[in-house]
Amino acid sequence: LDSRGQHRRHLSILPASGLLLRPLGSPEVNSDSIIRYPAIVKLRTVRNMSMISTPLQVRFSYLLMLLVPSVAPAEELNTDSFVIATVLKAKGHRAIRSETIFVGAKIYDRVSVQDVVTKFDLHRRMVHIVNLERKTQTAVSFRELERFQNEAQASVLSDSRSKSLDLFMAKPVFNYRFDPTKRVIRLDSPKMSYEAHIQQAPADVVDRFTEFADYSKQLSTYLDRGHLATPRMQLNKRLKENSFLPKKVSLQISKAKLSSEHRYQYYLDEEHKSFIRQVENQLKTFSESSFSAFLSRR
Repeated sequence: LDSRGQHRRHLSILPASGLLLRPLGSPEVNSDSIIRYPAIVKLRTVRNMSMISTPLQVRFSYLLMLLVPSVAPAEELNTDSFVIATVLKAKGHRAIRSETIFVGAKIYDRVSVQDVVTKFDLHRRMVHIVNLERKTQTAVSFRELERFQNEAQASVLSDSRSKSLDLFMAKPVFNYRFDPTKRVIRLDSPKMSYEAHIQQAPADVVDRFTEFADYSKQLSTYLDRGHLATPRMQLNKRLKENSFLPKKVSLQISKAKLSSEHRYQYYLDEEHKSFIRQVENQLKTFSESSFSAFLSRR
C-alpha cells in the first residue's frame, strides 16, 4: 500500500508459465527475475475492465488474490527443488522432450522417446538407470564415467588415424566471448561452436545443474560410444564460473545444427512427486543386473 492506501502492485499472468509480480513504476522485469508459483487466483472485482491488456495486467484496488505458496522475494526462494523442461531440436528430426527434476542432491531425468529413466545422486556419486520395459536396473559410478572419458580421450589423441573433429573434441580450444547486452555467451572454433542465451541464477542451482550436465553427457558417451563430453563440459565450466543457466543452447558442427531450449520451474507439482516415488519404488523392486548385462540387452 502507498501513503493513500492504494495497492501499488499489478499482476501479470503469463500463458502456461505461472505468475510474475513487480511493483508498478519499477524497472521492467527481464526473464531472469521471473518467479513462478503454483497458484490459485480468484479475481473478485475489477474496477475498470479496460485496464486489462495482453499479457493480462490487473491493478487491484479491490482484488483478492490467493497465492500458494505466498509470494516471496527471489532471494528467499527455496532452490532445493526445481524442474527443467527441455526441448531438443535438430533439422529433419522431430523434437525430443525431456524433464529433469532436482531434489537436493538427487536428480531424476526422463526423456520422451526412451523407456529408461535415470537418477543421479551427487552425494553418493552414482547414476542409477531403470529400464521400464524390462523392469531391470543397474548403476554406474561417476568415477567409472570419468575413467572411460579419460581413456577414450587418451585413445583418440594417441591414434594417428583419428579424424580431425575427434582430435578437437578430445582437446578442444575455443574462443570465448560474452555479450552482456544480449546475454549470450559463445564458444567458437573452426570445428564447432556453442551459443548459449543465458540468465543469472543462484550459485547452488547452477552448481547442481552443471554437475548434472557434465555427468549426463559422460553417461551418454559411455552408453552410446558417441562424441566425447569435453566440449560440452567447457561450456558448463563457463556457466558455472558466472552463475549462469542456459535458456537456449545452439551447437553447430560443420553443417549440422542442434539446439536445446530450457524452461525452469522452482517448485514440484504432485505429478513430479508421484514420479519420484515411482522411481524410488522401482529401484527397490526391479531386478538388478550388472552394467555390462544391462547394456547388452538395450
